[in-house]
Amino acid sequence: FPSHDRLSVILALTTYGCQPKEEQDTTRPIIGNVTLNDLAQETHELLRGQSFVVTMPVTDNEQLSQLKIGVHSADDGHGHVDLPGYEGLENAGTWSYIRIFDLSGTMASPTATIAVPDTISGIWHLEIMAIDQSGNESEERVYNLVVLP
Repeated sequence: FPSHDRLSVILALTTYGCQPKEEQDTTRPIIGNVTLNDLAQETHELLRGQSFVVTMPVTDNEQLSQLKIGVHSADDGHGHVDLPGYEGLENAGTWSYIRIFDLSGTMASPTATIAVPDTISGIWHLEIMAIDQSGNESEERVYNLVVLP
């Protein structure tokens, strides 16, 4: 190489090596005040055969990706304790629900209308989780759904 070409290569390599590295997004998405039929509370009493609407506001500092919502039995041994006022209420029937919403942007507020089977009763968990484009997961939100016999 002529000396000025070597200098150009060295400068190019030095300049490339000194470029600031892109910062990795490590901020979790945040699930806001979730409402069931416009009520923001941890426990909801529902009727068999009734439908309810869940609104789930979620934000992220850079780019949302997905939101997952699911319903499953609260008596499957994963830490359920009797809810005050509903002690001894046992689950009857089966109910399982999962839905994934594809999201974009930094704010979204998806809604789901979910039908309560008319063959169940007991205490069920509604779980909500969000993930952003970088793979960061929100803190899981869990709500109690009480279906009276």
